[in-house]
Amino acid sequence: MTDGKIEVLGEKQVMLPFSAMMSLQSASSFDSVSKEIKTTMISYGKKMGSSAGGMVKSVQDIYETMGLGKMEIIKLEADKKETVLRIQNISFTDTTLVEGVLCGLFSFLFNKDLTRKNITVTKKGTYMDVTIK
Repeated sequence: MTDGKIEVLGEKQVMLPFSAMMSLQSASSFDSVSKEIKTTMISYGKKMGSSAGGMVKSVQDIYETMGLGKMEIIKLEADKKETVLRIQNISFTDTTLVEGVLCGLFSFLFNKDLTRKNITVTKKGTYMDVTIK
């Protein structure tokens, strides 16, 4: 943080209290978050000199900087544009925000427009399994 600003690869970031983030969740926030995350990932890829395929390893790190839990990629089939993830340390019941972020990340990685219909979530206590197709 410099001069009251937080930046990652030149993109401005905002830290908000957990309760404030949860209050932003709604059906309409899914599409907005997904679109913005995809746009940000395109920018990151250009700055890192990497294509979507070369960013797979970085996606976990980028996701975890958002404070939305720890991502574990269980299965990734890039050629089929499918993945199974486990998100650990989930401490909220409405996962709209997390789903929107994941949709944007994997829309970028798969170079495919994804919607909420492409995501299946199974909540299991403090973690959730996510399938994206």
